[in-house]
Amino acid sequence: MQTKKAPLPRYVTFDNYGITAERYKELRAVCRSGEHSDTVRLAAYTAAPDIAEYILLSATENKTFERVEFDEKLGQIPCCRTDFYGYRRLFYHHLDQQLKRNKCAGTSGI
Repeated sequence: MQTKKAPLPRYVTFDNYGITAERYKELRAVCRSGEHSDTVRLAAYTAAPDIAEYILLSATENKTFERVEFDEKLGQIPCCRTDFYGYRRLFYHHLDQQLKRNKCAGTSGI
């Protein structure tokens, strides 16, 4: 019996994650605000530990792949552009889910 494998993040869209354009804007604002920094950091490391710091740089400072591809402090990113954006979408999915859980638990979340 074969088990169904989850698709690679590079093939998954925001629609697949249930994230609308409006919600994406809200999540980007959360990242830039610094208000939920622990939750943002956790979502990045949950999505892709190897590139979490690049995802954080992109999400918190609104930088494109080309702007984070080689960082003086972090070095060169160990993935291609397509994979980076796939993992960044996965990061936003994890962030969205965590913020919703926090809201249901009565802690601060949007």
